[in-house]
Amino acid sequence: MAIDGMRLPLILDSEQGELAVDVLTDYFHADPLPAYSGSHFERFAGGGDRFETRDGFAVDDLVAVTLLDVRIPGDATLRILGDTDPDYRDQLRALLRRLPTDLDLVDADEDVLADAEKLWSLVRGNPGVGRAKTSKLLARKRPRLLPIMDSVVVETVGHNTRRHNFYHNLQAALRADNRRLVKHLDEIRGEAGIESDISTIRVFDILVWMWGSGRVDRLGVRG
Repeated sequence: MAIDGMRLPLILDSEQGELAVDVLTDYFHADPLPAYSGSHFERFAGGGDRFETRDGFAVDDLVAVTLLDVRIPGDATLRILGDTDPDYRDQLRALLRRLPTDLDLVDADEDVLADAEKLWSLVRGNPGVGRAKTSKLLARKRPRLLPIMDSVVVETVGHNTRRHNFYHNLQAALRADNRRLVKHLDEIRGEAGIESDISTIRVFDILVWMWGSGRVDRLGVRG
């Protein structure tokens, strides 16, 4: 698949479906304890998109991102929660209310993505809150709509932050070939015994991250 600014790694190839299922299964179902704390990211404390807190950042959202190995600086935490800047908190809430919790990135229109970009800019403007931290906070609130962008994922898919928009590029990849990638990711999720509360774009993120970080045994890769 050729998408400008989005190079899909081999783990997402249809011929590697069995390997992808194994990787996703290991990520979520390691026994007796989870090998990856990120497997609890979406579900921690009932999820960031649950009705009670879906339109505002809560303490459990700040805790949840630590499961993905990032920490929001103290000053930014207080501001995001509204302790030091209630007006800023209200701006965040107003934008979150414009982003549906039941909308997938593949189906989002330009207006929704524009609001997502505004939310991104507001959160990213806090000192010490870079691209990865911002994306993880936003993914916690809208796991179906807003993808994670850490350094491993960005490098693995060949994303150039100065030339491309990650939301648009990933959406294009998801829509290509009659949504072939979406169907493939959803099939992998089902075969791995993962419920649909783990979004399509989160499955994408996990597989790309596992591949790019070298945590996949590539000896059995075909091709």
